Amino acid sequence: MFSQELENLIQATLEDGTLEEYEKAALVKRAQAEGVDLTELEIYINSILQKRQKEIDKERNEQVQKKAQEKKEAIGPVCPKCGKQVPPMTLKCECGYEFTKAEASSSAQLLAEKIDLINLDVMLPRSEREEQIRQAIEMLPVPNTKEDILEFLSMGASNLQEKIPFLNTYNGRVILYSVLTGGWFYIIGLFTGWLKKLEDSDDVMKEKRQKSWRTKCTQILLKGRSLRGDADFQRQLDYYEQLINKK
Repeated sequence: MFSQELENLIQATLEDGTLEEYEKAALVKRAQAEGVDLTELEIYINSILQKRQKEIDKERNEQVQKKAQEKKEAIGPVCPKCGKQVPPMTLKCECGYEFTKAEASSSAQLLAEKIDLINLDVMLPRSEREEQIRQAIEMLPVPNTKEDILEFLSMGASNLQEKIPFLNTYNGRVILYSVLTGGWFYIIGLFTGWLKKLEDSDDVMKEKRQKSWRTKCTQILLKGRSLRGDADFQRQLDYYEQLINKK
């Protein structure tokens, strides 16, 4: 309908979903130079703006739904009998209603979903996403049932299996760089950005996340020991403790 040059100008101008007066004046000027009907131009521009607005509204609604889901997961399910909000992982409400397994998500499921949501937020720098994931692991309420404890320990153990070479850890890198710089690592690193690069390296981020997993798993192991329970449960705790503490 329009020349390729005018079409490119229109698309570039309306990319952000808005049309400033000076932008409209530039489009009108170009259209007049090409002999384009201004009414047709206005109809075309409005159709693009409406499409952009629908895309913006859709994205905003998705963000609202995402935050609502996060809030729901954080505060726990609603009892269908009395309507009371109960903590996550609750198996029985004060009114006597017992949640089914589908209704009472385990701590491992809640954490996995929360980590997935954090990873989907690509607008956040990776270092900030990692910090939020570590906080989610460390702040997770300790489960209080044998089933949830074992499920979480299984999840935690699987996240601790990857071995990080010592020279790729934070302390290993500090020792190595200190030797290479004759003990001037921190001063040189402060001015050259080495320290920041070290903090943001893949293996150091993995190391920090593993520390969070190990800390939370240790808390949950202590909770499991406090429940005592049958010999089979204790044997499973011994098994996961060995995996978690294995260096």
